Amino acid sequence: MVLPPSFVPVVVSLAIGAGLSWSFGLFLDPQLTDPDKVLPSEATFHGVDIGLRINYFYFRVGVFLLGALGFYALFGAWLSRIGKVLWVRRLLQLAAAAVGIYIGLKLLFYNPNHYPAATWYWLLALGAIFLWSVTWGRHQGYRPLLQPVVGLLGAVLSLLIAYQGSAANLAWTVLVLALCGALYRFSHVVWMGYALAPMLALLSVELGHSLWLSPLGMGQVLVFGLGMLLLVIAIRFSLVLGLLHRSPGAQWNFLLAATIVSLGAMVYCQTGYVDHYELFENANPANSYLRVFGQGEWPLFEFLSSHLLSEQLPAYLHYALFGHKDEPVFLRYAQVWLVFAPLVAYLFLARVFQSPTWAFLLVLMFPFVPFLFPARYFYAIISAFLLFNWLNHQSKSRTALGFAWWSWPCVGFCLWLAFLVIWRIDLAAAILPSVVLLVVVGAASGFIHKQRPIQLVVVVLVLALFGILTFMWANMYFQHSLPNRVFMALDYFGASQAHGYANISGSWNPLFVDLHYHWMPLLVAAVALGLVWVARIRCREKPDFLIISAIFLGFFYFFNAPRGLVRHGLVEGSDAAIGSFAALTIILALIRGLPRTLYPFAVAGLMAICVLMSKIGQAEQAVPLLSQALARIPSFESPPAEYTLSSIGAERKIPVDSVVHYLDNQLLPDETFIDFSNSPMLYFYANRSVPSYFNQSLQNLPTIEGQLLALPYFDYRAMPIAIVRHFPESWWDHTDGVPNSIRYPVIAKYIYEHYLPCDTIGGYEIWMAKQRLLDSTATSAISPQSWDLMWYPNYLGVRHKDQLDGSGRAMDLEAGIKAPAIGDVIGVQVGEGNADSWLELAYFASGAKMGSIRFNIGIPPGKYLVPIWAQPNWWLAPADSLGISGPGSDRIDNVVLHRHAGPYPNLD
Repeated sequence: MVLPPSFVPVVVSLAIGAGLSWSFGLFLDPQLTDPDKVLPSEATFHGVDIGLRINYFYFRVGVFLLGALGFYALFGAWLSRIGKVLWVRRLLQLAAAAVGIYIGLKLLFYNPNHYPAATWYWLLALGAIFLWSVTWGRHQGYRPLLQPVVGLLGAVLSLLIAYQGSAANLAWTVLVLALCGALYRFSHVVWMGYALAPMLALLSVELGHSLWLSPLGMGQVLVFGLGMLLLVIAIRFSLVLGLLHRSPGAQWNFLLAATIVSLGAMVYCQTGYVDHYELFENANPANSYLRVFGQGEWPLFEFLSSHLLSEQLPAYLHYALFGHKDEPVFLRYAQVWLVFAPLVAYLFLARVFQSPTWAFLLVLMFPFVPFLFPARYFYAIISAFLLFNWLNHQSKSRTALGFAWWSWPCVGFCLWLAFLVIWRIDLAAAILPSVVLLVVVGAASGFIHKQRPIQLVVVVLVLALFGILTFMWANMYFQHSLPNRVFMALDYFGASQAHGYANISGSWNPLFVDLHYHWMPLLVAAVALGLVWVARIRCREKPDFLIISAIFLGFFYFFNAPRGLVRHGLVEGSDAAIGSFAALTIILALIRGLPRTLYPFAVAGLMAICVLMSKIGQAEQAVPLLSQALARIPSFESPPAEYTLSSIGAERKIPVDSVVHYLDNQLLPDETFIDFSNSPMLYFYANRSVPSYFNQSLQNLPTIEGQLLALPYFDYRAMPIAIVRHFPESWWDHTDGVPNSIRYPVIAKYIYEHYLPCDTIGGYEIWMAKQRLLDSTATSAISPQSWDLMWYPNYLGVRHKDQLDGSGRAMDLEAGIKAPAIGDVIGVQVGEGNADSWLELAYFASGAKMGSIRFNIGIPPGKYLVPIWAQPNWWLAPADSLGISGPGSDRIDNVVLHRHAGPYPNLD
C-alpha cells in the first residue's frame, strides 16, 4: 500500500510543524530566573518555575499547530501536485516508518527493566484473540458457546467464595437468582444471577458485620432490598442515558457487564481492615467523617478536603450500612470507585466495537485499570458518553424547538458536570474546558449546528442561578464566613508552584521526559486536528461515537496535562496524569480507518505496544483483571466479627495512644490543639475539632494569603497545645525538603509568639501556650536545626531586591542577633565567581551550635536573603554569635540584616 497523494501535504506539513516546535523548544528552559511570586516548594528550592514549565508545554503544541496549519495553507496546493509522483510518496512513507521504528525501538530497549514475562503474556493474548477472530469472529456462532462459559465462571467464583466464607453467602446467591427473575424477566436469568453472585456474596459479608442491624437480620434484608432497588434504578437510568441499549442482545450485554462488576468487586473491595496508623493521607476521609458525624459540620460549607467529595462519600456509604464507629474502619471503602472503572471500560469498548463480547475479553485480558489509567479518569469517559448522547439527541430533529433545553440528555449532562465540580475539582478542571472546547470547535467546523449549543448555555445558566442562591443561603446560615472559605479554596487550588516537584519523573530519565513532554503532545495534537477535520464530514448529519469520544479524550489530555507537569503523575512513578488518555485517543484515531471486524485486534495490539513502550520499566506491574480475581479467591473470606489490629498495627498504635492520652489529660472537652507536624489524623484519633477549613490543616495552606485567611481559626486560649514536629524529625517536618516553618510562616509566627516547648510525647515535640505553661517546666531550646534551602535565598533576593524596608545594617558576625522578629532576613552579597558554590550560615548560643542554613550561590554576583527568623531556636535561645563558611565564603562582599523583610513584610 502506498501513501495516497492527498496525504502528502498533510504529512509534510505535520513534519514541518514538529520541526519548528522542536527548534523553538531548544531555546526554552523552564528555570526560575525572574520570579513574579516565589512560593516555597521543592521546585523553587531547585530553581524550577512550574508556571514556565506548563507554558513551555503548551507553547510547543501551539508552535506545532500554527506551523503545520500555516505551511499547509501556504504550500498545500503545490505539495498536492508533488504528491502525485510515486517515488515521493514512497520516500515519505519510508521516512515515516523509519522514524516510528526508531522511536519504538528506543523506547522498548532504552530501559533494561522490561521483564519478558509481560511481553510474552501479551503476545500470547494477541495470538488468542487473532485465532478467535479468524474462527468465530465473522459470524454469531460463538455467542451460545461463550454464554455458558461466562455463567460457569460466575458460578465457580461464587461457590468458591461461599465455601471460603459461610453458608449464608450461598443463601444470598439463591436469593439473588429469585430477585433477578422477578425484577428483570430476562431469558438468561440463571447466568445473570451467577455473574452477580461474587459481588453479592461480598455484600453478604459486609452485611454480616453490620454494627447496627438487628440480630434477626431484618435490617439486612431491607438494606439488601434497597440495594437491589437502586440497581434497578441505575439500570433504567443507564438505558435512558444510552449507556445500555434496549435490543435483542441487551440481556447478553447486561450479563457481561454484571460479570465485570462482580470481578471488580472481588479485586478491589476489602473485606477486612487493619489500621496501620497512617497520619496524613487518611485525614481527608477520616476528618470528614469526624466532622460530619461527630461534630455536625457540613462538607464544602464548613470544611473541605483536597479532592472534595470523592474521598468522603465512601465513608458516608460505610456509615449508612454500619452506623458510627470511632475506629477508621470506613477506610475499607476508600477504593470503592475502582469497582466501577472496569465497567466503564467495558461499556466504552462495547460501544466502540459494537460488540460486547470483544469488549468483555479485552477488559479481562488487558490491564485497562487501574494500571493503564487511574480509575478516576474512567469517570471522564462517562462524560464522553453523556456528551455523545446529548449530541445524538440533537441530530434527531431539524427544528430549534426539537432541541429543548429541558431534554433528559441535556439536563443529565449538565447535572453530571455540576456533580464533577463538587466531587473532584481536579477532574472537573480538565473535563469542563474539554467539553466547552469541543462544543465551540464543533459549532465552528459544522458538525455541531451553531444554534444547538444554546440549550447547554440555558441549563448552565439555570444551574449557575441555583448555585448562586445556594451560596447566598449558606452565607447567611453560616454567618457570612463562606466568602472567606471560597477565597481560601481558590488560593489552594491555584498555588501550583507550592506543590511543584523539580523533576518531571521520580528519577531523571531523558527518554521518559521526551516521550511525555515532546512526542506525545504533538502526536495527540495532530490526531485531534485530523479527527476534527473528519468530523466535519462524518458527523454533520449524525454524530459518530468513536470520533466524538476520541476528540473529547484528546482535549481532556491537554487540559489534564498540567497536573502531571506540577506534582502528581509522572513525578510519582506513573505517566497517568500527563499521559491520561493520549494513547487511547491515538488508538481510536488509527482504528477508525479499519474494517470494524478488526477493531478488537487492533486495539489489543496497540494497547499492548503502548504499555510496553510508554510505561517504561513498569510492564510487569500490568496484571489483568481476571488474573487478579483468580489470585484473590484463596484469601477472600469473611473477616472476624471484630476488626482487629495486626501486630504491626498494634506496635504503631502505642505512640498514637500516648499522644491521645496526653491530649485528653491536658485539654478540656471543648478544647483542641494545633498540628504543625503534618499529622492531621491525630484530630480524628483524639476526637478533637480541626482548627481549619481544610481537613489536612497545613498541606492546603501553601501561600501567605491563604494562611492569613486561616489565621482567625487559631486561638491559643482554646488551643493551648501545639504539636510542632516529630521527635526525632521526619520527612513530614520537611515536606518535599521544605521546612514547615518556611512553607507556613504565618502559622509558625503564631506558634512562636504564643507557645513554648513543653514535652516530647509519643515521638512528637509538644509546645504549650505561654499563659498555661509554668516557667519551671519550659525547655529553653530544642535540638539544632540544620536546613538546606538550596536556591530559595537566591530567589528571595531576586524577588524582593527592590522591596526591602531600608532598615538593613552591616552585621558584626560576632555580635549576633539577640532579638529576632518575624521577617528578619540576613542579606548576603556575593561577588562574581567561576562556578556555582554554596554557603552555610550557622548561629551559636553560649558557644553551642543551635542551627544552620545552607544555600547555593550562582556564578553572577547577587544578594541572597536567608530567612533566619524561621529557625525556632533563634526565638528560644537568641544567638550571640554567627558564622558563615563554605567554599563560596571568599566571594562574600558584605552581610546585612534586614528587619521585617523577605517575603513576609506585612504579617502583623
